[in-house]
Amino acid sequence: MRFSLFLLMLSVVAAMASAQTVRGDKSIGVTAGYASHNKSASAGLSFDYAFSRYVVVAPSVDIVFPHHGASAGLFNFDLRVPLRFSSPATVEFFPIVGVNFNSWKYTSHDTDPITGDTTSWRSSHLGLNLGAGLQWRIKPTLKVYFQARYTSTPDNPNTLLLLGISRVF
Repeated sequence: MRFSLFLLMLSVVAAMASAQTVRGDKSIGVTAGYASHNKSASAGLSFDYAFSRYVVVAPSVDIVFPHHGASAGLFNFDLRVPLRFSSPATVEFFPIVGVNFNSWKYTSHDTDPITGDTTSWRSSHLGLNLGAGLQWRIKPTLKVYFQARYTSTPDNPNTLLLLGISRVF
């Protein structure tokens, strides 16, 4: 049901927009956000390359800060389909699909009675990303965006809500 609703919303937006990204556009930026898995803040770096007018390759790296004994490094390789609205032409909607490698570190609050050390372990998985975003080009060389990305993995499903700013070159 949720997936059907997502496809319906995507179809409506696609009917109102057209793909008009300039081939070869590149941007590099920073992000800040919220990770649902451990209810914590995140920060990251992003890079976008418009492979064609219809496909943008968007690798990114995010760090999820420690909270509730969990922290992570997230490595994403996403594809976006930019859909630019005709009025105003500076606003762009983009669905996201991609792959993710995440490495979560968990730390127990219990300490070893002899050494006083805490116990920690890692859980690393490949996952699939699905999401969407909205971007506003403030200047020809500057854009800001919001994106929501869900990562499906066996043990560590996560929703990441991000605000970003990028320099276009």
